Amino acid sequence: MQALASFYIEGGFMMFITLFVGFIGFGIAIDRAWRFWGDYSLDTRVFMKKVRALLVEDRVDDALRLCANQKKGLVPAVVKAAVERYGCDEALVKQNVEAAYLTVVPKITIRVAYLSLIANAAVLLGLVGTVWGMISMFKGLGNVDAATKQTVMASGISEALHNTFQGLFIAVICMVLHSFLSAKAAQLIEEIDHSSSEALDWVTLKAFGKLHENAK
Repeated sequence: MQALASFYIEGGFMMFITLFVGFIGFGIAIDRAWRFWGDYSLDTRVFMKKVRALLVEDRVDDALRLCANQKKGLVPAVVKAAVERYGCDEALVKQNVEAAYLTVVPKITIRVAYLSLIANAAVLLGLVGTVWGMISMFKGLGNVDAATKQTVMASGISEALHNTFQGLFIAVICMVLHSFLSAKAAQLIEEIDHSSSEALDWVTLKAFGKLHENAK
């Protein structure tokens, strides 16, 4: 712990600014991961199978209750938007599904893009700290004798490299987290797309009496 404190003290005040930005990025990543693998996690295949079985039996109210009582995942909200327009014109069903889709998708994508911005900011802040360290070094060289110049140079270079290291380290972590979270977000959106299309087809087919247990 003492070594870590010494590391930041030797790096100068810019180290703490870059670290603060890094904490913001890590906070965003933790929040998104908690949502993606927690609140938004749902076995979509099992859920859609249950909804379809209820529609086949013409139990529309039960299907609506199933969607409303499902606390996890975003798919139920979109499916519910289709089922609650059962018996309406296809255009109305589609309109309601699209409205629900536009409501839930931003919940997935929100703040994920900030990780890329924070990665770039960390690199630039590390560069600012590096330049500041070099400026401090050259400024200090003019006020010391030849015997202590080597010590001043070593201190200035150390401060500069501390900032470079931390900026790059935070940037790499944020870029990796951005890649993983973006991939998971794309998967969740794909599940919503597929489920909403299925629900729209099922409600339309059921309205015309064409949805059967063996229908694909």
